[in-house]
Amino acid sequence: DLSGAIADLQFLDADTLFVPSLDKHVYIVSLAGDSVSVSSFATKDWVWTTAAAKDGRVYFGDFGGTFYAVDI
Repeated sequence: DLSGAIADLQFLDADTLFVPSLDKHVYIVSLAGDSVSVSSFATKDWVWTTAAAKDGRVYFGDFGGTFYAVDI
């Protein structure tokens, strides 16, 4: 359950959704096959940004200026 607003939704590829939020977390939703899995990553501040993804890693920043590179 999210405790903050979802800033935007972005597909990183055909099966992976990037969900930044205002609850100081980013959620990665995998839609592969018939199952859905969600993983979360805690951040220092709100995340309301478009991400970049390459080679199994997602890159994004938060409102406080921290840059993240997270394996997905």
